[in-house]
Amino acid sequence: MAWDWKKGREKGEKTKTLWRSHLLQRSRSASTMRTVAGRMSVLALGLYAVLLLSPVAAAQSEERECAFNDQQSQFDEQHVGGEGRVSLENTTVRCSKGSRCFGLWEKTRDGDIRLVKQGCWTHIGDQQDCHDDRCVVTTTPSQIQSGTYRFCCCSTDMCNVNFTEDFPPPTPTSAQPVFPRPLYREETIVIALASVSIVAILIVALFFGYRVLTGDRKQGLHNMDMMEAAASEPSLDLDSLKLLELIGRGRYGSVYKGSLDERPVAVKVFTYANRQNFVNERAIYRLPLLEHDNIARFIVGDERMTSDGRMEYLLVMEYYPHGSLCRYLSVQTGDWASCCRLAHSVTRGLAYLHTELLRGDVYKPAVSHRDLNSRNVLVKNDGTCVISDFGLSMKLTGNRLVRPGEEENAAISEVGTIRYMAPEVLEGAVNLRDCESALKQVDMYAVGLIYWE
Repeated sequence: MAWDWKKGREKGEKTKTLWRSHLLQRSRSASTMRTVAGRMSVLALGLYAVLLLSPVAAAQSEERECAFNDQQSQFDEQHVGGEGRVSLENTTVRCSKGSRCFGLWEKTRDGDIRLVKQGCWTHIGDQQDCHDDRCVVTTTPSQIQSGTYRFCCCSTDMCNVNFTEDFPPPTPTSAQPVFPRPLYREETIVIALASVSIVAILIVALFFGYRVLTGDRKQGLHNMDMMEAAASEPSLDLDSLKLLELIGRGRYGSVYKGSLDERPVAVKVFTYANRQNFVNERAIYRLPLLEHDNIARFIVGDERMTSDGRMEYLLVMEYYPHGSLCRYLSVQTGDWASCCRLAHSVTRGLAYLHTELLRGDVYKPAVSHRDLNSRNVLVKNDGTCVISDFGLSMKLTGNRLVRPGEEENAAISEVGTIRYMAPEVLEGAVNLRDCESALKQVDMYAVGLIYWE
């Protein structure tokens, strides 16, 4: 019996040892499986991130082909610039890496849609709004001139050919159910009397309002007739106008010193090819309330036929003997006070030009010059300056109805003198979403360069 007990004890010890070894082996196997599973999870997560981010990286690194249209600029077929390579044959542009496509359309109050500009959108800060594969207008457009501009950008090839409007609808207010309660006799009488009183008051107010509006309308029409009669230009007697000598020549015409009824005047002559600049400049000079001490004085504008049968257009202005500010600074040496007088007068003129005014029935919109430089600033005899040459200028706002044919067709584009252009104009990155502020800032940059001169 003693021998059997010892043998059983030894057999039990061996069984415990084998069981412990088996448990240790299973624990090691489980740990190994967890390690392998963790590594496989990390690997799968990394692979998913690569698959998810690779299209974005590819979209950022690949070139984008966009529809291209610019009414004001002239491009060669292989032009390479801030927007990319332009192909005039199929009106497309190959944009640089990371760019998007954009489009700008004008939708008038009559529902007509006119294409203003298409091309590459390089605003880095706005890329988060341009990830859609369609050109969708998602913001409420701002009013400018007599129409409404639609701007959109997108991230696929040729996605800016057309646009889609998707304005967010107004959030409806949830109506709370009202449980009526029975009205007492006294409350019913009070409500009936109050309703009758309100209706009577409204009738009386409408009657007096109609009388007042009718009287104001008649007075307003009378004032408008008086204003138009006062602002009408005198007829230009071409026989009394004499061109004496050529004093300047620019991109769009020549400037002569002349005489009108024995009075010295400056005459700006436009050729037939530059008729649109003449029409635009004359329209700016004819704006109500534009008369200012620091804006060139306009006398009259007309057209005539030359002796060889060509049509030319004339703008007759007040004559300033000192000429342009550029010429004045090259021949005169001024002190600190005279320089401050010149700079202050230019600033006053531009500030008045940028200001929107409403005096009674007379309205002046804000105007952007868009070609401000020292050659377009003239010096008066008292040492102050006036701003002139509004051939590229543009009305920025307007709430008065414009007669058909009166409004000029001025598009938003990169124009001006290269030396005085702001960096965003040179790069083709003018903020089309806020045209008024952007164009005013372009004028201010040019004023800074005039100060430097």
